[in-house]
Formats: sequence, C-alpha cells, structure tokens
Amino acid sequence: MGSNKLAASRRKSGKNSAPDVNLLMRHAIGHHTAGRLQEAAVIYREILQGQPHHADALRLMGMVAYQTGQFELAADLLDQAVRVRPNSAVFHSDLGLALESLDRVDAAISHYDQAVALQPDYAVAHYNRGNALQKTGRLKEAVASYDRAIALQPDYAPAHNNRGTALLELELTDEAVASHGRAIAIKPDYVEAYFNLGNALRKSGRLEEALDQYALAIAIDEKYAKAYLNLGHVLCELDRYEEGAEYFSRVAAINSDDPEAHYNLGTALQRIDRLEEAIASFERAIALKPDYVGALNNLGICLTEKGDFDEAMPYLERAIAIEPEHIETLTNLGSAYKARGQNTEAMVYLRRAVSLQPELAELHWNLSSSLLMSGDIIRGWEEYDWRWKWDVKRKNPGSLPVKQDFPQPWWNGEGLKGKALLVWGEQGIGDEILFASVLPDVIEAAGHCVVQCAPRLVSLFARSFPKAEVVANLEPHHPRTLGADIDLQIAVGSLPRWCRRSVESFPKHQGFLIPDPERVAYWRERLDAMGGEPKIGICWRSMLRSARRDLHYTEL
Repeated sequence: MGSNKLAASRRKSGKNSAPDVNLLMRHAIGHHTAGRLQEAAVIYREILQGQPHHADALRLMGMVAYQTGQFELAADLLDQAVRVRPNSAVFHSDLGLALESLDRVDAAISHYDQAVALQPDYAVAHYNRGNALQKTGRLKEAVASYDRAIALQPDYAPAHNNRGTALLELELTDEAVASHGRAIAIKPDYVEAYFNLGNALRKSGRLEEALDQYALAIAIDEKYAKAYLNLGHVLCELDRYEEGAEYFSRVAAINSDDPEAHYNLGTALQRIDRLEEAIASFERAIALKPDYVGALNNLGICLTEKGDFDEAMPYLERAIAIEPEHIETLTNLGSAYKARGQNTEAMVYLRRAVSLQPELAELHWNLSSSLLMSGDIIRGWEEYDWRWKWDVKRKNPGSLPVKQDFPQPWWNGEGLKGKALLVWGEQGIGDEILFASVLPDVIEAAGHCVVQCAPRLVSLFARSFPKAEVVANLEPHHPRTLGADIDLQIAVGSLPRWCRRSVESFPKHQGFLIPDPERVAYWRERLDAMGGEPKIGICWRSMLRSARRDLHYTEL
C-alpha cells in the first residue's frame, strides 16, 4: 500500500494517532528497492516531518537525492544522518558517495576511511575508497583498496574492473588485462569491462585483440559510443582509415551534438583524401563549438590541400587568434602562405613555431624550405638536416626520410683528400636524382666515393659518375657499403650543406646525367618514324599520390 492508502486507512479506522513509522519505512523501502524513487521520497518526507532526526529516513532520503542527481541535497541529508548515527559504516560510505559527486574527494575519502575503520569487512566501502583514491592519483593505494574488497567478496566484478583501470594507469598492462578478464568471467555482459579490457590491450600494443573487445562491448550495447570511438582510433592506428571512418560516423550519429565526434570523423576522412566529406565534418564540429581550434585548423588544412588557400586562411587565423601558440596551426599557416608565394609571411609563423618547440624536428624541416627560398642557404641546409630527428611514428613513414644504419662516422664537411666516402640515397627517386647534382663535387674531392642508390638508378649513375663505385640500395645492405676501407658516410640530401653554401656555388651545366646510348638510339628511331613535328614528353604524376600532391599533377 502507498502512503495515501495508509493515511486513508487510518482515517477510516478513526485513528488520529501518529502513523506507524516502521510500517511507513517498510513501504518506502519497497518503493525504493523497486526503483519508484518519487513514491519512496514522499513517504520518507512524511516520516521526517514527524521525526526530523530519524536516521534511516534521513539516509534513504539522501540516497534518493543522490540517485536523482541532487548531490548537494544528498550530501546535506546524509551528513545529518551521520550526525545522528556516527558509528554506522554504511552511513559514512554513502555520505562519501555524495561528497565525491560534488568533487569533494578528500572529504569523501575521510568518510570512506571511517567506514572501513568501523567495519573492516565492508567490501563496498573498500571499493568506494578505491574509486576516490584513483580519482586523486593515489593509484597504489586504490589498488590496495580494490584488493581488500575482492578479498572480502571475490565475485565483486566492479572491483576487478576498476582495479584494472588503476593498474593500467600504473603501466601494469598485463595485470590490468587479467583484472578486466576476471570481471568479465564473473559478469559476462559487463560492457564497461569489455571496453576497459580493449583499452588495456591497446596500451600493450595488442591492437587486433583490442578490436575484438570493443566489438564485444558493442554487441552487448549497440549504442555504446565510447567503444565505437576507440574502435575507430585503433583502426586508424592500424592504417585502416576507411574502416575507422565508418566507426567514427556511428559515434557522430549516436552523439550528433558532440563536436569531438564530428572532429574524429573528419580526421579519418582527411587521411583517406575524402576531403569534401572531411570538410563537412569539421564544419559541423565548428558549428557546435565555434572556438574548436583543432577543427578550425584541420578545416584549414583540408582547404589548403584542395588548393583553396584564400578560403583556408580565415580558419587558420581564427584558430591562432584563439590559441596563439598552437604549433600545428602556426605550421599550417606558414605552409599556406608559402604555397601562395608569400615566403616572408610564411617564415614569421614557421619561426614562431620553432621558437615554441625548438626540439620538434618537423618544425625545422618546414622552416628549411622557406629559408632556402629566401636565399638564406647556410641556415636552410642546417634546418634541413633536422629531418633525421623526426619521429616517423608521428607521421606517414612512407613520406619521410629514414636514416640508414651504416657503421661509418658521419661526414661533417671536413677535408676528403685520401678518404673513402659512402654517399647513400634517401627519400624518393626524384630526390635522389635532384641531389645527385652534387655528387661530382665529392667524387672529385674524395680519394674514393661509393654511391648507394635505388636499384633503378644504378646503371644511370654508373654512366654519369664513372669515377665513383655505384651499388644498389638493398635489404640487408649491399656488402660494399659496409667495407672496412670506407672512412665516412653521408646521405645524398645532406651534401648541399657542405657543397652548396651560397647561390653562387650552384654550378652552371648542361646536365649531369648520361642516358643509355642504346635507349637514346631506340627512341630517336621511334620518334623519327612519327614524322618531323615537335615531340613533347610529359611526366604527369608521381607514384606517391595525395590530395596535396595531386595539385601539382596535370590530368591527361
């Protein structure tokens, strides 16, 4: 019977005496246990009107407030309950929950401490204490509290799960994986445990296994956005951007008003050159959060990659106005100005980026080309050599120089007379050919020069540089490149730092490469057979394709 029926029953019987508080409490608890919180609250209030210091009514009314998100009211009622019954471990533990929800975590821990002191075998209090300690970063103490809760209640799945998250923060990934596994064994439909197990596996580098756990979480709760999100991130870490974009799109559908969801979708689409869709995602993120620097920056990048520099600049400038020291936006603004031919303006932003993070190699790399374009040759080549310090894991390794591991000391411009020098190729075929224009300088200066290059260039370089010993770039290294007689080594792209230190040091020549005479004769005969009109050859694209690179390729 509800409280109204109880009151009606009392009126019918003619009783005007105080209601039976124990009977009211039983009915209130029945409502409370069944989840009928408002009905329970009505009865608790009735009891408290007659007995303002009724400890159980204060406590349970406080828990109704806690369960309905009224944390200030909950803390007040539970504090009153504790004052009435200070020796109750349950009361202290419940007050701790309310205080923790108000971010008064230290006060919450104090009450959890009192709870476990009053009742050392109270597993819930140990668990709650572990949660609060974890929030404050006292991770080892948190694990100890979870361990105590588990010792008292071995099938306490949330304690196993949260123990795992604390262990993961402590970088104890294997132990974290085991804890989450135990939580799942106890409670096979424990969505959060599958998600956290995925996180632990991801942290330990077991990415494929992490994908499986996120998928299991989604199988239990198809609207579990966090699992879709992390699935997308792991797929992108595996360079499976198409699939990653699919999962990010589901997150954006579930959380359509979350700017972060649209931003993540945009970044994945950007990586696979679906620029129009990426632009739409970033625009949506910005509409939801106008000061979203990451989305403003990436929208600017997308427009730059399309060649729409004038459209890109306002977004990049908005991002910098909001966050003046945003390194990526400074770099992108510099690159956009450089692409527009405004090299002086470009260097302002690129230099500012370097000054803010002088140890970040890619910033020096970006600055190097602007310095060279401005005629600051010496400084430009110095900045160009920062490419060896670039962390290739942060970007697409296929587009970056990778320093080869030859045993010889690096050549730093000292005299080469009587020395044997190894020059090895880097980056792409085009770069090797470009920098090969400097090879005659070092071949002439050194006692001997071994040139390692892409296999396709061996015959061309051997004809063009007959005084050098030319070998192919192999894996493992060509034995000749490891010869004990070689004194020094250098990458071909680093030669200009020592041989092209001014504009005047670039020699005037009619070409430095010698083609295969047989191929020349073949093509002369073939072209002559086509008639006497002029013949025009076009090299229209590289094998390395991207939206930005495609701007420089003509369409046939």
